Amino acid sequence: MINFQSLVFWWFLPRVVSYIQSFLYALLYRAGSRKPTPGSQRYVQHNRTIHISVLAIFMLFSIYQAVWDMQREGTLYGALDVSPTADDRAINSRFRRITAVMHPDKIADPSRRAFVETQYVLLKEYRDILSDTAKRYAYDRLGPEVLKLDPKHYRSVWDYVQYGGIQAMQTYLGGLAFMLLAQYVGIAPRRNRFWQCLAFMCVFALNVHVLTHTTVPAFMRHLNAVLAAIKVRPLLPYQFLRVVSTTAVAAFIASQQAASIPPLPSSQRQVGIVDGDQTAHNHKQINEIVTTQTSLNMDGMRLLQMETAPFQGDERQMKELQERMSDWILQNAVRADAKVRNAVGQQIMKRREGAPAGARGTT
Repeated sequence: MINFQSLVFWWFLPRVVSYIQSFLYALLYRAGSRKPTPGSQRYVQHNRTIHISVLAIFMLFSIYQAVWDMQREGTLYGALDVSPTADDRAINSRFRRITAVMHPDKIADPSRRAFVETQYVLLKEYRDILSDTAKRYAYDRLGPEVLKLDPKHYRSVWDYVQYGGIQAMQTYLGGLAFMLLAQYVGIAPRRNRFWQCLAFMCVFALNVHVLTHTTVPAFMRHLNAVLAAIKVRPLLPYQFLRVVSTTAVAAFIASQQAASIPPLPSSQRQVGIVDGDQTAHNHKQINEIVTTQTSLNMDGMRLLQMETAPFQGDERQMKELQERMSDWILQNAVRADAKVRNAVGQQIMKRREGAPAGARGTT
C-alpha cells in the first residue's frame, strides 16, 4: 500500500503545484518580462497542465515504488532460485544441488558453519513449504503472513481460502466504509462516487478470483512475461494484488486531488474556442456588439423625440433648438479635447507669471 511519505505528498500536492509553477515562471521568463497573472487565462492553463502532469507522474511513481518494494522483499522462489511455475521435482532437484554445496557437514571453517547451518535450515523450510500443495497455494495468493498460521487449524486449500476470504471481506468493507464516510462528511467529492465504487468492486472481484482459482488471470501472465523481458523477477499473485491495491488507492486520492484543479475560464469552454474556431467566435461577438449599439441608438432617438415633443410644429423654435444643441455639442467636444485643455492651461499659466498674489484678471 501507499506509505506515509506518499500520503503526505498527496496532501500537500496543490501547494507543491504552485511552487513548481512559480519556479518555472522564474526559470522561463526573463527579468522584466510580463508573466501570466494569477487568475488569467494563461495562468489557469499552465496550472492545469502542471497539476495533471504531477498527478500522472506521481501515480506512475507509486506503482513503480510498489513493484520495487515487492522485488526488494524477495520470495521463497527467489531464495531457492527456482521459477514460480516450477513443479515439486524441479524444486527438490534444486534443493539437492544446494545441499551439495551448503550442507553444514561440508563446511570446514567453524566460524562459518553456524551461519551456513542457519541458512540451510531456512532453505529446507522453504523447500518444505513449496512442496506442500496447500501451503504453496496459500503462500502464492496470501503472502508470507499466512505461513505464521497454526498448521493444526489450516491443513487444506479450502481452509486457506476461507481465511483469505474473511480477511478480504474485512479489508474491503472497511475501505468501502471509509470511502463512503469521507464522501458523506465532505472530505472527498461525490461527483466521482460511481466510478470509485465501481473500481473498488473490480479490485475486490479480482482478489476473489485470484484466491479461488488455481490459475492466474491471463493479463497477469502477460505482465510477468513483460517483466521477464526487462530482467525483472515475475510477480506472484499476492504481489500483483498489492500492486493493484496500491494503484487503486493512488487513483482514488488522485481523483480527490483532481477536484481541486481550477476550471478553465468560461470563455474557453464555449463552443468554438475549445475546437480552435476563434474566428467564428470573434464574428459572433462583433455581431452582438453591433446589435447592442443599434438598439442603443434607437433608444436614444426615441428619447430625443420625447424631449423635443413640445417644440414640434414650430419651425422657428425647432431651428433655434437645433442651433443651440449643435453649439453645445461642439463646445463640449472642443473643451473635452486634451490638446485644447493643455493649450488653455498654458495660456493661463503665462498670464499668472509676475502677477501679485490675489490679483484679478489673470484667469
